[in-house]
Amino acid sequence: MKWQHIIVAILLAISPMLGATTTKELLCYGIYKNLNPNGSELKKILEDHIAWATSDGKKGRFGNLCMANLSGANLSGANLTRANLSGANLSGANLTRANLSGANLTEAHLIQADLTGANLTEADLNEANLSAAKLLLANLTGTTLIRANLTQADLSEAILSEAILSRAILSEANISNAKFSYVDLEDAIFEPVSEPDKSFLGGIEHLKTVKFRAERQSGLVLFRAALKEAGLRKLEREATLAIEQGKTNRSSSSFEKYFRRIFFEWTAGYGLYPGRCLVLLLSFIPLFSLIYFFPIYKKPREAQISALGTLRFPPARRPRPDRRMDGIYRVWSDERIRKDLEAPEPEKVALGFWKAIGYAFYFSLLSAFHIGWRDFNVGSWIARLQPREYVLRATGWVRTVSGLQSLISIYLLAFWVLTYFGRPFD
Repeated sequence: MKWQHIIVAILLAISPMLGATTTKELLCYGIYKNLNPNGSELKKILEDHIAWATSDGKKGRFGNLCMANLSGANLSGANLTRANLSGANLSGANLTRANLSGANLTEAHLIQADLTGANLTEADLNEANLSAAKLLLANLTGTTLIRANLTQADLSEAILSEAILSRAILSEANISNAKFSYVDLEDAIFEPVSEPDKSFLGGIEHLKTVKFRAERQSGLVLFRAALKEAGLRKLEREATLAIEQGKTNRSSSSFEKYFRRIFFEWTAGYGLYPGRCLVLLLSFIPLFSLIYFFPIYKKPREAQISALGTLRFPPARRPRPDRRMDGIYRVWSDERIRKDLEAPEPEKVALGFWKAIGYAFYFSLLSAFHIGWRDFNVGSWIARLQPREYVLRATGWVRTVSGLQSLISIYLLAFWVLTYFGRPFD
């Protein structure tokens, strides 16, 4: 192991005690650290760097500019390929058409820097401060901008394809006609003031996780409109989810917050997951079957009360309902054909274990699809599959549970139709 590697390992080991900033300063071995090189020195640095870069690091002396003070420096058209400018102060510097491809600009200060037409492909700009910087026509393909500050930055017509903007701040950023294809926006604060190039929006990652501050969703709404016009429905829905989640989280009313989460977010993700409604609807069928199983799983008694209950009470007292009679009944149609096979009166369904499971599931299926109007009723269509002419009806608390299941199913089916075919949150 080389001695330089040993030193780096020691510094990394003691970094928790020294702090992140101190460790970074110790690892910076540039001769211009915290110094401002004059014109002739800067020219010599650039010449040495070009010789180093063109020879693939084999010739020339690499001018390390980490933490150098280059504020206001004129670096127009400079070749700084793979240069180490980490922590450097480039505020107000002129970097128009500069070549910074593969450069290390982590934590660099580029406030109000002019990077018009600059080449920043695959550069490392993690935690860099680019507030109010001019990046007009800049090439940021594959650039890493994790936690970068791009507040009020001008990204007009910039190429951001495959750039990583995780947790970056794009507050009031101008992204007019910028190319955003395959950009990673995970947890970014996304508050632009213009629309991007609609032809280069495909493949955006983690758009649903972007955030915005209170009452600053207008930029994301504009971005969603561009996605809609580009025909990118899934990304449009992701933008809708981000917008509606932001509104929900900032709701002043706890009731409204939980109402929106339960009925809109958990059910369909504000339209991003419309199929979740159908999954929930079908999942509730076996769940409610467990409830219906208990009133069915009862062995018939020898002298059981008739199906409708022929209890007799003294005339002076009002009869109280016998809760033992609550359950699910077979009700035979008056228009049935085989009147010789079925019972003349409704009969309570009381079956053994395995048959009770089957009936409970069947009744849950009928309750879930008790949807329709007159002859247009899905539940009645399912009932036509049974060989005998009867309907299953519930009484007492079982009827209440069945009605609740029907209401939930109607809501989920209606919400699925709205979110799949429409845009209810636009």
